[in-house]
Amino acid sequence: MPCRSRSSDAVEKSGQSARQGHNVAVRYPRIFATTSLNDTRVLYVEPLKWVARLQSQGVDAIVRVEVEAGHGGTSGRYKQWQEVSDENAWCLNVMGINH
Repeated sequence: MPCRSRSSDAVEKSGQSARQGHNVAVRYPRIFATTSLNDTRVLYVEPLKWVARLQSQGVDAIVRVEVEAGHGGTSGRYKQWQEVSDENAWCLNVMGINH
């Protein structure tokens, strides 16, 4: 998952509009961001800062930091399945479909 998206741009724009006297209410979905300690393209601190900024705006956002993965995610079929199953479980939980 990229660490920067339109949502983060909207946070910055809403903050700028609020400073200019405009009251802009922005609603964000729940966010599950993933990052990796071994990512050579995006340092793990960038998604952490992005999620912290979203959380400061009241957004329900969490981060999963993968210890072994790189920029493309985990390697190995079973590890990739585990990663996808974790994301799917989070999505089902957000939708209220859990046991």
